[in-house]
Amino acid sequence: MKVHVTGESRTALCDWASANGLDPAVVAEPIEIVPGPNGLIIRYEAYEFDADGEPLVMPDGVTVHRTQRECLMVVPLPAALRGSQ
Repeated sequence: MKVHVTGESRTALCDWASANGLDPAVVAEPIEIVPGPNGLIIRYEAYEFDADGEPLVMPDGVTVHRTQRECLMVVPLPAALRGSQ
């Protein structure tokens, strides 16, 4: 399941991400929830920053570098966000 949000559901998504140990400020959408060997996995791309907290920009000078990350989902996705897939 892929999760995209806009407007008011953004706050709910940020609260949910934080409850799962993610920093909403670095999570890029979409977020994907997939089955894993020990439960559901949250798969996402995270924006990368340098030691000074500045975004790591790709050679095109516009795009911020992202890395693929995942973590075990410990707090279920709120029902209000399930309809935003």
